[in-house]
Amino acid sequence: MVKIFAHRGFSHKYPEMTRIAYQAAIDVGADGFECDVRLTKDKKVICFHDGNTMRITGSYGLVSKIDLE
Repeated sequence: MVKIFAHRGFSHKYPEMTRIAYQAAIDVGADGFECDVRLTKDKKVICFHDGNTMRITGSYGLVSKIDLE
């Protein structure tokens, strides 16, 4: 049986890798979803696809060099 997994949630309609994107993916029939996890400088685990912030924020920064708090 084929299973449908939403990559970064329902990211065509909602901001990728957010709670609302994941919930929307399940609501429209996805069997599950996947997310990328990264560790910040202050050792917080976050869901973030890229190793840097440029594509999402418009400014460059390495996720591993940024404090979340």
